[in-house]
Amino acid sequence: MNALFRKSVFRRFVPAVCAVALLATSLQAQKPLAVVSMKPSDQLLKDVDYLLQATGTAPMAAFVMPVVREYLQHVDGDRPIGMALTIDETGSEFTPMAFVPVTDSDAFVAQIELMMGPAGDAGDDVREFQMPDQSVFLKEQDGWLFVSQTAEALENTPENPAELLQGLDEAYDLAIQANLSNLPQFYKQMAMAQIQAGVEQGLTDQDNADSIEAVKMQMEQMQQLMDDVDVITIGWAIDPAKKETHMDFSMTAVAGSDMAKQMEPMASVSTKYSGFLVPGAAISGNLSSVIPEDQIDQFVASLDSAEQSALTEIENDDQLQGDAARDAAKKLVEMFVDIGRNTAKTGKMDAAMSL
Repeated sequence: MNALFRKSVFRRFVPAVCAVALLATSLQAQKPLAVVSMKPSDQLLKDVDYLLQATGTAPMAAFVMPVVREYLQHVDGDRPIGMALTIDETGSEFTPMAFVPVTDSDAFVAQIELMMGPAGDAGDDVREFQMPDQSVFLKEQDGWLFVSQTAEALENTPENPAELLQGLDEAYDLAIQANLSNLPQFYKQMAMAQIQAGVEQGLTDQDNADSIEAVKMQMEQMQQLMDDVDVITIGWAIDPAKKETHMDFSMTAVAGSDMAKQMEPMASVSTKYSGFLVPGAAISGNLSSVIPEDQIDQFVASLDSAEQSALTEIENDDQLQGDAARDAAKKLVEMFVDIGRNTAKTGKMDAAMSL
């Protein structure tokens, strides 16, 4: 991915997607568009404590963890904490809702009042904290404390909000899941418009035909992601028993979509480099993937564009002293890009490493 595209995406796409993902979801008729999940606090604190000990930051743990435990003393440590973001049937009104399991809601709210001042009475057992820009409303129901931006959002709270997390709290200490197929088409178009605006602005100063063509292909791939992605999950897990921590990223395509067809061959992918995954390594990783035949040319074109951008940056880098240093840097880039180019043409990527 070349520098032009990276700058355009981070300037335009990331804010747009974050805004959309934090606004839309449905609790009633469909899976939430987005949920945030935290493991039950008793286990979460044990995992975090282990991680701090394992990373040599025990003094920090001794200072921070007692304070955290004090704030969580009225939270039920056997049930997860989460948040879901909802959208009404018209697709025009969005409401975030967090839920916290509590053993004593009055005592928990009293802790909040020490920081935010007394809570007001909004009626129907709803309490209100007035903030400078936005009020926050709280309501306890069956041992769950629900938090939202409007009192109306708390009128129909789910009986067991933990079900909204779909098991994420059991698999991960912290996880975020977005069901993009539930996002109204209007918001997908809005996000793509933001991306397009950034790319077009960047292209005004671009005179390299290969780079322009590569960016256009990347835009087509981004559009396919918007149209064909069903679920995206990012999860972070800490496992004291195995003495490891890892982060997972998974993406599921809409059934029958072009992306789903492209992903089918990956189900049987294997690696030839499993021997590089050394047991007990501090860091290890493995990448094994199939490149669909109809995407090989696009992949190679992207590498060509990235190579050209890198060579241009090397040529203009004032920190490289003399032609020998520039030539060495260029040869290094050309060597790695050539490896990637020839590998892509085989239709498969396979790599492994251990540290």
